Amino acid sequence: MAVSPVSRRALSTSAAGVQFKVLGQVFPVLRHEVIRPISNAALAAAMLRQAPEHAGADATARQDDLAADLESMLAESTAEIRRLTDWLEDSGETVTLPDLLEQCRKLVFTQMLRSGKQIRLPEHCPAVVLPAFSGRYVVLAWLLCLLDTLPEGAELRVEARDAQVLQAHRTVVRPDTPAHGYVSVDEFLSLSAGHGWIAECDSAVWTLQFPAEETDGA
Repeated sequence: MAVSPVSRRALSTSAAGVQFKVLGQVFPVLRHEVIRPISNAALAAAMLRQAPEHAGADATARQDDLAADLESMLAESTAEIRRLTDWLEDSGETVTLPDLLEQCRKLVFTQMLRSGKQIRLPEHCPAVVLPAFSGRYVVLAWLLCLLDTLPEGAELRVEARDAQVLQAHRTVVRPDTPAHGYVSVDEFLSLSAGHGWIAECDSAVWTLQFPAEETDGA
């Protein structure tokens, strides 16, 4: 079943609903990324409070290092919190295909951990430049939908067929048992079409073609 791009205005409500569902699926990992530097900063602050008032040169140097680490951790946590807004509005930023795939695999870590499933990314991937906002949601929905069709412990192999198309190979397909409901095929097709991507999901090999106007980057 192949779907061509359609009016984004007509699908805007549907796409927004699917994006919210995708965000809910990856939020545990996003939350960890935000909390981690804050937790580290709290630990560094506690260590600073325990430093003796009259310390030698070595202790003072260590205290200065801790203070510098604390400042860096707080800056990192602030940046992570600000990056959360990128999930709610399109800032126009772009991302290369290899980085996008790595980010998305990292964000579905929870689903892979629970099921023992694996995602193998291309060894050689063209550095195509894609829109970060829509690309993140479409690729995540694609991976979540694919993972839901696999049995526990299976591997999903992603390949770059060329500079315009990704392929996902499902060597084993999940039998007819209740799915986890990550993202349905119809939801994924609605979202991808709404953002101008072309998807085909009718065989063991699923394909995902980038928006034509976005494939000129390198």
